[in-house]
Amino acid sequence: MRKMILLILLLLSTGPEKSDFIKETQELQDMIHFTEENNLEVAEWEMTFRANVSEGTFYEFLDEKNGKNQVMKREEDDISIYTFIEWIEKPQLEIKYDLHLVKDPLKRYDIIVTVKSQETTETAINQYNELIKSKIFKYILDNVNIYTCLRVEKNDIMNRINIEEKIVKMFNLEDVEKYNDDLRKEINVKEIYGYNKNWNDYLVVLEEPINFHAVFLEKENGSELIIGTPILIHEY
Repeated sequence: MRKMILLILLLLSTGPEKSDFIKETQELQDMIHFTEENNLEVAEWEMTFRANVSEGTFYEFLDEKNGKNQVMKREEDDISIYTFIEWIEKPQLEIKYDLHLVKDPLKRYDIIVTVKSQETTETAINQYNELIKSKIFKYILDNVNIYTCLRVEKNDIMNRINIEEKIVKMFNLEDVEKYNDDLRKEINVKEIYGYNKNWNDYLVVLEEPINFHAVFLEKENGSELIIGTPILIHEY
């Protein structure tokens, strides 16, 4: 059911022509501020950059990284995937690169860069800002889509506060839609979609803008919250 909804949203949606890296950082900071205001602990935040590039750009990027990193290659159906990972120790950041060469039905070249961290300090955010200004990202400046995700640690605080009301209020959401996934019997899944006019990126679904997606998971061992913009792209 989750995959079906995501597929429908992506098929029916359109978005802005180009993302702004610096404004995207502000969206991450808004999410961190929300957790701090509600005494929630961040488990991890993640920024994913997805870009369709030319053949020349693809191999130029691969050659540059291949000279500095151990590149792992694997084949999945009609896709060749090249993966390499870099780490920054202080503050801790993980940068993962996935280069997808899609062979059929039409050849396509995609570069996916994912930056992860558990640190939410100003130092970590500044380090991230320096990273996205570096030459690494010169290859994907055009036609790039950016997805931000923040996962909150499991705890009982979310059960004691009206988390849905706080989300709508603190993120200034408009056109709010809520959804309950009744097909997953093992856990209680609630989803919230909305639009924050102060944020940069968005999708347009049935002529309505969407750039906020939150999932609230209620499990036996505690509750979990995942927040994303413009939409969550990972399974949960």
